[in-house]
Amino acid sequence: MIDVLNILAWLLSQLLGFIIGIATTITLQVIYYLLPIDPQLRFRISYGLRHLQKWLRNEKIEIKYTLKALIAKEVPADEDALSDKIWQRLMLSGFEVVDKRRGALEFACRVPGAQIGVRIDFGYEETEEETQRVSTIEVVFSATCGYRSFEADMIDLLHVVRRLENALRNIIHPWHSEAISCTLRHLYRFTGVLSSFRMTHLYGEIEGKYKVDLFEGGIIVYAPLSSEIVGILKRIITFYY
Repeated sequence: MIDVLNILAWLLSQLLGFIIGIATTITLQVIYYLLPIDPQLRFRISYGLRHLQKWLRNEKIEIKYTLKALIAKEVPADEDALSDKIWQRLMLSGFEVVDKRRGALEFACRVPGAQIGVRIDFGYEETEEETQRVSTIEVVFSATCGYRSFEADMIDLLHVVRRLENALRNIIHPWHSEAISCTLRHLYRFTGVLSSFRMTHLYGEIEGKYKVDLFEGGIIVYAPLSSEIVGILKRIITFYY
């Protein structure tokens, strides 16, 4: 009985979201093309309507958080030994092994109501003995966030990052590169105008601090995960997702 009620509730929310979506689209067209109002007020109204639509439908947003670091010189130079060391430490820290093969490791970490994927890839450098030594590590965290719980879901993601950092202490140096990316449906508004020039990316800065890469399918913000970045992403997602 509970399952049936849950299904009916889900169908009702989807139907309501669909109806709100159509109403929002019509309202936005009227606001943009028919009402002679101040452009800033027009933007605020359309932003509020988009926020309402996404909140009612509780849109799911795919987030990737990519970090890179150097491997400490003290750790084993042999890739298999290093891979086993990382595997053992993450297992002891509560990560579940999804895949383990040469050059890459995949884990999953469960958080309340969700699961965060973790992929680790190695980078190499040539040595005098003409063998490869693992010199860098790239870690990609993948999370599906709900629009309503976006801030809380990002906090869960950050907790998983901190757990991995503690597990890999003395194996890696501090991160030297951090980037957050997500898919956006409507970012063609930026690139479509320039499509005749075959431009696929636009680069810039947010508030003069964070480098940004805008492309037809989404956005990448080159910055550490923080409450400020989460707020910026939420505003962009509200209008363009």
